[in-house]
Amino acid sequence: MLFRSAAHMRKGINDHADYARVNLNFWITPAEAVLDPTTGGLKVYDVPPLAGWTGRDYNSDEQAPAIYKFLDGAGARAVTVPHRCNRAVLFNSALFHETDEIHFKPGYLNRRINVTYLFGRGLPV
Repeated sequence: MLFRSAAHMRKGINDHADYARVNLNFWITPAEAVLDPTTGGLKVYDVPPLAGWTGRDYNSDEQAPAIYKFLDGAGARAVTVPHRCNRAVLFNSALFHETDEIHFKPGYLNRRINVTYLFGRGLPV
């Protein structure tokens, strides 16, 4: 299977789409907190939800297995953007996306912190 199964959830936000036109996501955790600099960011897939899917269909933890099955069947590909302090990612909110694997040092000051802004309304599919 191309995508992780729901039984192997990592900490972070599961795969979902947002009801907005544009998503601006950036990270503010210092680079020194990251144990693996190739991870910790965001995975953005090249596939949106099907027309007619509801918010519950494309944005709920309960639907994670169905979303991964859909992505796998659609031949979806992901771009992984690794964490960097002050790095921003701007993308179409309708595309499925999720938190990448998280490998940060332990402790409160090393927690992965991201800021997300959503602009506009609707899923442009």
